[in-house]
Amino acid sequence: MFTKGRTREPDNKYVNMLKIFLKKIQLKSPWFFYLIYDLVFITGLTFYLPVYFWRKKINLTALKQKLGFIQALKANESIWIQVVSVGEVNLIEGFLKRLKEVFDCPILISTTTLTGNILACKKYSHLAKIIFLPFDLSYVVKRVISKVKPKLFIAVETEIWPNLYRHLSSKNIPIVIVNGRISDKAFKRYKAVRELFKPILNNCFAIGAQNQEYYKKFIYLGADKKIVRVTGNMKFEAFNVNEKKLINIKFNYSPILKPGERFLFAAASTHEPEEEALIDIYESIKERGFNMALLLAPRHPQRAAVIEKLISAKGFTPVRISEIKNTTYSEDSVFILDTIGDLIYFLSLSDFCFVGGSFSNSGGHNILEPVYFLKPTLFGPDMSNFLDIEKTVLEMDAGIKVLTYKELQDNIEKLLTDEGSRKTLQSNCAKVFENEKNSLDSNLGLILDALMQKPVCWHSYQANKLQLFLDRRLCLGLKKWYLDFIERDRKPFLLIPLNWFFIFLSGVYWLAVILRNFLYEKGVLKSGKSKSKVISIGNISWSGSGKTPVSIWLYNKLSKIKRAAILRRGYGEDENELIKEHIENVFTQVNRLALAKEKENLFDVFILDDGFQHRKLKRDVDIVIMGAREFRKRQRLIPAYIFREPLSSLKRADVVIINHVNEINDFLPLRQLITQINPETKIFACQYHIKKFTDFKGRSYNLEHFRGKNIAAFTAIGYPQGFFNKLKAAGMNLKKELAYPDHYELSPQEYKSLESGLLDEGLKDLVITHKDKFHLPKTEYGLNIYIMEISLVFDDEDCLLETIYKKINGL
Repeated sequence: MFTKGRTREPDNKYVNMLKIFLKKIQLKSPWFFYLIYDLVFITGLTFYLPVYFWRKKINLTALKQKLGFIQALKANESIWIQVVSVGEVNLIEGFLKRLKEVFDCPILISTTTLTGNILACKKYSHLAKIIFLPFDLSYVVKRVISKVKPKLFIAVETEIWPNLYRHLSSKNIPIVIVNGRISDKAFKRYKAVRELFKPILNNCFAIGAQNQEYYKKFIYLGADKKIVRVTGNMKFEAFNVNEKKLINIKFNYSPILKPGERFLFAAASTHEPEEEALIDIYESIKERGFNMALLLAPRHPQRAAVIEKLISAKGFTPVRISEIKNTTYSEDSVFILDTIGDLIYFLSLSDFCFVGGSFSNSGGHNILEPVYFLKPTLFGPDMSNFLDIEKTVLEMDAGIKVLTYKELQDNIEKLLTDEGSRKTLQSNCAKVFENEKNSLDSNLGLILDALMQKPVCWHSYQANKLQLFLDRRLCLGLKKWYLDFIERDRKPFLLIPLNWFFIFLSGVYWLAVILRNFLYEKGVLKSGKSKSKVISIGNISWSGSGKTPVSIWLYNKLSKIKRAAILRRGYGEDENELIKEHIENVFTQVNRLALAKEKENLFDVFILDDGFQHRKLKRDVDIVIMGAREFRKRQRLIPAYIFREPLSSLKRADVVIINHVNEINDFLPLRQLITQINPETKIFACQYHIKKFTDFKGRSYNLEHFRGKNIAAFTAIGYPQGFFNKLKAAGMNLKKELAYPDHYELSPQEYKSLESGLLDEGLKDLVITHKDKFHLPKTEYGLNIYIMEISLVFDDEDCLLETIYKKINGL
């Protein structure tokens, strides 16, 4: 039905060009794709927001929450459940109770509509916090996630929000779709842009489809088969009727709605123009002498006033259920259910029902509620939102599908006169639920699988905003241009004003850094302390100082005598993978004070990787790594040069390690400069030596393997020239130097282009750093790729370790 061979895309070259463009920017520049998405969303919101207020689909409270202004949850690590409206709110009742039984953790429920929110507050406020779903804008969803801090996000049925899914996924928060379905209308829209939906769907940890039909739709739209499974339809187990309320409604309303032998016909979840047609049918049936009352239950109760006018225009008396005790009613009354959350109880009073939305091109509504109470149920031709339920009900002969209002009236009259037909339908209704069991357990299984994964914190990959921005491909190119520009001794004449602008900004930045440090020194900004010892390893430059190898080296030394762990803020996925390859105990979180508090009973020592500026956590030892080359350049701060802090910040350093000292002739002037700034600090020199080379199969090679060969070198590290210099110093015949911005990840297309170019030049051997192993795509390689393994060599390693041990022991 929707395989590639049977799908005809629109024959419009401009539409196809737009799709290709959007696909490319999503794959290569996702930040740009989401920028366009945000702009489109804001534009649409600007036009539709007044309409929503006019139609009373939103109010000021809802708008405030949808813009992200919500109170932070008192308890973190909650389970966040997103539902759309009344139907989904009712659907999750049994699911929510089972969830609370199995997982004793805070619950947050977000709704899209006003009516859904009102009902959710009414039913679940004692179990969960209720909010409105935020608008799917980058800033808004980030704000809400930071306040909610969920450990799991559950979308009920089909709630696919690109920005929300992206930011949840970036923080390693599992996303699970339960009771998943895609209507035919939605499917037609989605498949037109399915290439864009593929990465969005694959942000999910798991997708539970209601049936095989929906399973195929999710797969066709790009979801990986590994994450999609058929878990059944929870609607068949979603009925949790309050028996006390049911008895109360029957006692109070039965005498009014169906006195004596009077039949009650309930029309549920109706839309315009269904109410007018139903009133006409009711008028015709009354004229034929049938004793029947009509109860209209509009899908949107705020339309009650409109329906009252329709009823009055036909000569009947409208009576609202909410005002029935204060209203005079008669045989000419037509009742309007204008309350929220009571429909299922009034369906139990009826003798037969009609389910609306099926004549109004709305896709129909859930016909299981009247079937649950064994009520003969009629519905119109359009049940596209509930095809699986429609199929089950019709196969069991538990409902009647009509194609016209004339058929609807004929079948109503038949049910009024034919008791046998009513009893047959009632009997068949009981069979509907027998074959649809255990769907609740199947969907709960998805939740269990997600929560049983390796625990992660809500902010496990929340990077510094500037660095996260610079981690995008286009901006990495700007970063490279910026570094090249500021390191030039002579600036192009036309760019001299830009240089002075950078110098001005660096002065502003200097004031901010000095003020921040002053406030910490005076205790205005507070620093927290962990029970465990804390060693900070950081730098005062932008990048390329070599912190990560030192962190790994120190961990390996400390872990022999103490329980050690590395705490990282999360920036640089390549560095995360590099550290995890060598170290078991590494934890990632932006707020490392909170992380240290969480883990302090498990470890004796924390190594704070890239932590010199993270002053929220007090340290026992501050180690600063600086490249020898940095002292040879101008000593301005970002953005006039690359320093994050002025050299005066070395006053806080207990240890300073100067690396790449082999690149300078005299180490003594550097020692003197640092000693002038901080006479108490200990200064050590460090070099990186080539240990060996390995390939992706783990085989080792020494330098002799490269004798007489022409070599190409690729790297995407902070100081690429240091890598190239080291290869040259080792005697390699380096013919091609390929330097990319720090953390740059090659796409498969980029790598193939690079590989093709090198092979055309007769270069078959490519040398990379260990960190670059994570910058290359996972693909078939036509080159011989060798990974350079290094070892750290200190001028006095024993003295360095002794200095650190004394500091952490308070000596």
